[in-house]
Amino acid sequence: MKIIEGKLALSGKERVLIINARFNHIITDRLVEGAKDAFIRHGGDEKNLSLLLVPGAFEIPLALEKALSSGKFDAVCCVGAVIRGSTPHFDSLVLRLDFHRILLYPQLRLLLGFCLLRYYLARHLRALRRL
Repeated sequence: MKIIEGKLALSGKERVLIINARFNHIITDRLVEGAKDAFIRHGGDEKNLSLLLVPGAFEIPLALEKALSSGKFDAVCCVGAVIRGSTPHFDSLVLRLDFHRILLYPQLRLLLGFCLLRYYLARHLRALRRL
């Protein structure tokens, strides 16, 4: 099989911020590990990698806005996990996150890269949180 893939080559000078929602940290901590690993594997220097923790996914757009306007970072990676449960919180949160991105940064090509989990995972994660 022929595999075609791009190659990202960083110079090591890029300043990158990862914004991580602490809520559902069982999932988001692993996403941060993956983002950090990808940054280093592609030539990034770990001393130029910063991590900003916010309480939950709802706070990510404000943190993103502050990070982008600061001019301190060349790139920002946002990670969060939203679990679809029995309340409408999931739908309203996901809509808010995407509308915030579209209204404030229409020129940016951002990927809404949140883990959107279903009901069957919700009860397991909530049970783990109680341990």
